[in-house]
Amino acid sequence: MALGVATTGATALPAVAGQDSAGAASGSVLAISEPVAGGFASWGELFEVQGRMNAAAAAIAAAANSSAHSGLGSFIAAPENRELRVYWHGNVPSNVEAVINQMRTKIPVKILPARFTQEQLLREAAILSRHRELVEVGPLPDASGLQVKTRRGADLPSQAQSALDNAKVATVHTQDATTLVQLVSRQDDQSPY
Repeated sequence: MALGVATTGATALPAVAGQDSAGAASGSVLAISEPVAGGFASWGELFEVQGRMNAAAAAIAAAANSSAHSGLGSFIAAPENRELRVYWHGNVPSNVEAVINQMRTKIPVKILPARFTQEQLLREAAILSRHRELVEVGPLPDASGLQVKTRRGADLPSQAQSALDNAKVATVHTQDATTLVQLVSRQDDQSPY
């Protein structure tokens, strides 16, 4: 019995060869019914380009991480762009440039300036994420800073606000659309009952 994964949009569903989604033997192959994104002729073509982009990003990241101080900021590997975008802070070292040139034989690679390195962004994200009022902290796609989210309507304590104000990287502060939900059921009983 072969096991595979069928995808629909952004959802991955396990599928067993020879069975439909309800588990009945059908002999048919699961297909994606959504229109193909990004102007690709087929989903297979899109997935093939995405795979090449992911492989190129992995090879470039491995070369970048081989040195003590990497200027790697981030990647954007979106097939609809028809290129792998590499955000780099400072000069690209020759060993990384060699890997990038090798990857360019498989997929177009564009080097763009990054305001911060991935290392700087992750270090600051770790510091900011210590404050529980900051519900989401993560690098922006172009390595220009951090996206920081708080719950809508929540006031930031002075320590969290001070951490945001003193961050060593740029921060974009927004409020999360979700709010704290009070769970009410027998599984969530709290005193007094």
